[in-house]
Amino acid sequence: MYFARRHGPECLIASPPRQPGVDNDTPGCHHRLVATPDEIEAHHATLDQLRQVRDEAVRHARRARELAAERRELIRKLLSSGLSQADIARELQVSRQAIQKMLAG
Repeated sequence: MYFARRHGPECLIASPPRQPGVDNDTPGCHHRLVATPDEIEAHHATLDQLRQVRDEAVRHARRARELAAERRELIRKLLSSGLSQADIARELQVSRQAIQKMLAG
C-alpha cells in the first residue's frame, strides 16, 4: 500500500504511485498552500522583475531564430557560389557537421 503526504503528518491517505509534477492534487494546486492576494502583493517587485526577464527571454529567442535563418541563407549563398561545406567550416573554425546542423536548422 502506498501513502501520500498531503497537508502534514496528521493527514496521510492511501493512494497509488504518482507521477511527480503531473497530478492535479499536488500541494499548491487546490489546497491552502496557494498564496493569498496579500502574500502575492508582498512579492510584487520580484514578480514584476520575473515578467521582465521572461519578456526579454522571449525577445532573445525570437532574435536568435531570425539570426539562424539569416545564417542559413548566407551559407546557402556560399554553397551556391561553389564553396563546399568543408570550406565554410574551415573558415568558421567549426566542423562540417556543424555546418550541416546550421543548414538543417
